[in-house]
This record gives sequence, structure tokens and C-alpha cells, in this order.
Amino acid sequence: MSAATRPFPRKCATCRERTVSPTVLPTYAAELEHDGRAYQVTIPEVPVLQCSHCGAIVLVDAAEQLLSAALRHQAGLLTPSQIRQDRERLGLTQKEIATALRISESTVSRWETGAQMQQRSMDLLLRAFFELEPLRHYCGIRKPTLQRPDVIPSIPQAVSAGPAGTWNPFHETAAPQPMRQSNPILNSPAPGTVPDGRDPKLAS
Repeated sequence: MSAATRPFPRKCATCRERTVSPTVLPTYAAELEHDGRAYQVTIPEVPVLQCSHCGAIVLVDAAEQLLSAALRHQAGLLTPSQIRQDRERLGLTQKEIATALRISESTVSRWETGAQMQQRSMDLLLRAFFELEPLRHYCGIRKPTLQRPDVIPSIPQAVSAGPAGTWNPFHETAAPQPMRQSNPILNSPAPGTVPDGRDPKLAS
């Protein structure tokens, strides 16, 4: 008999009493670490297994999924569905993205199923890759990519446009050229000359 089909109440691993049953906690708070940073995560209505004798809690799969989703939100990461939708928006396969980003196809698959959470640096690269066609070309994606208007790109506008007053090399527009300022003093003709600077006697 598997653990999922064992009847309740079950034996507690902490106090060894057979007093563990499913319940739903109003809220559950935890400190979770990802990519070298700690995040305080609080989620409501969490299904768990809890011992009525000692209070020990065991998280079930549904609770783990809720915590992962909350951690992604706290860290500002793309969700599995966003990664998949952005890939499909461009008409790319998991293998094509994996080849372009020099990672394994199984890694892309785990990102899209939620089995693995991408690092923050890779998340930023994914956002840029999905939004900037010159970057996709640089990574080896040469075929025309489909742009489905019903899927909104996930990259923030600030990443696409760059800081104010700077040129983003991934944009297809040319780099801004310095403006030539007109100086009314330097550009005005000298006294006693015609507008092109010649002597008025010679101009006639």
C-alpha cells in the first residue's frame, strides 16, 4: 500500500502517535531560499497533514505547489505557463530554445512544468530572449518567429527600452546621433558682409 492510499489517522514521525490527519491551515508562513536569497512567503488556505497530538505538520504536494508559486511571485520570476506561452508565441520548440541558450532540453521542460525554478540571471535572459529579435538572432535563431498578438510579452518595458538617455544595442533602431547646435553668434555674417561672408563690393 502506497503512502497516498494509507488510511487516516496515520502514525506521526515525531511523536510516533497515530494521530495524523488531513486539515487546512488558515495561513502558512515560511522562509524559503532561492538563488542565494531568502524570501518570506505567506500563503492562505494551505492543505497539510497535521498531528493532533504534537502539532507536527507535513506538507502535501498541493501545499508545495502553492509555496513554489508564492516564491516565484516574491522573486519576480516567470511562471511555468508564462515561459511556455512566450515560447509558443515565437513558434519555437523546447529544443530550439535549449540549443540557443546552451542548456539542455530537459531543463526547459522542467521550467515549463514547474519541476525546476530558474535562477534570476537566467530569468532575465529568458525575458530578453523572448522580447528582442536581435538577441534571438545572436543566439542562432534565424527563422522568422511568429508574433501572436493575443499573448503579451513578459519582459518589463524598462528592460526593453533601457535607462533614459541610453542606447540599447539590442534595438533595431540606430544609435542616437548627437544634435548639432546652431550658434547665432558664430553663424551670423560679419559686419559689412553679405550673408555668405563675402565683401558686398565683390558680391555684386
